[in-house]
Amino acid sequence: MLKSKKMCLYFMIMLVSFPMVLSAEEQFWRISAGAVYRGFDDVEFSGFQFRNFGQIDPAEQPLGIQGYTDSSFDNIARPFIFSVDHARYHGGEASIDSSDSWGPVISLERTVLREEDFSLAIAANIQYFSFNANKSARADRHDTEGFEVFNYRYQAIPGAIAPVYSDRQSGFASRNNTSISVRNEFDMDLYVFDIGLKGYYTPHHMVDLFVAAGPSLNYTDIETSQTQTASWTEHSPTPPFERRNSYRKHQSEDDTDWIFGAYFSLGGRLNFTRHIGLSVQARYDEAFGSDPGTSQASLDFSGFSGVLKLDYRF
Repeated sequence: MLKSKKMCLYFMIMLVSFPMVLSAEEQFWRISAGAVYRGFDDVEFSGFQFRNFGQIDPAEQPLGIQGYTDSSFDNIARPFIFSVDHARYHGGEASIDSSDSWGPVISLERTVLREEDFSLAIAANIQYFSFNANKSARADRHDTEGFEVFNYRYQAIPGAIAPVYSDRQSGFASRNNTSISVRNEFDMDLYVFDIGLKGYYTPHHMVDLFVAAGPSLNYTDIETSQTQTASWTEHSPTPPFERRNSYRKHQSEDDTDWIFGAYFSLGGRLNFTRHIGLSVQARYDEAFGSDPGTSQASLDFSGFSGVLKLDYRF
């Protein structure tokens, strides 16, 4: 972590200081501002187990979603049969809304070499994105898609639970009328810093064509959460014979990270005057290392983007 922070500091110093290093060159500057649209992959939400998943031995209480223990049956007067449900969420994907794929971009470049219709510049860019994605899922005895669901039957005697009474049954026990739901949330702020070389070809004084490439540094600030809820009907041989019960569990995580990458872009500029122009470019960003995120969700933000900027030469 300390090494990453030092490398980030070196990168930022280089980004800020390169204009001063090259200021002695008798060339021109260009500053640009505009918008970028980036095609992000889907957010991947991790699966998880509902409470007490797989605990089927009465010695490993509490049991299943219902969370039964021996004390749950202290007040019954006679033995009876009951069922315990188990569920696991498989995880899922959620797309990022297209309106959240837009972000601002600011650029600064310095021409360092010119040779007839060709020129070379050092260029730096800063981009910012803020977006969220969410996914919900639910299951009941009629529909369990996206979940692993099964149940076991037991016999309860006053103050205790006897060993498993039946083999594993798929789905929720119909008598329990169990329903479960999941809510996944993902929020991310992404800052993209880059510095690279930009080569120009000028076939006409009003038109510039260019390619650019270089390293990038990406800062991510991520918050995720997963909420699980379950409700079911409890049965008893004594009053009240039936009652609804439920539970809700919410867990959240956050993470910040610096991720190194690289970019490549190509595009063109239409020069309205000597000082003002409009540029458009296609760009690809590649991030190195593991995808940013938490244990609950992650996102691979490598991908293509389109950039539109208004340029001012001075």
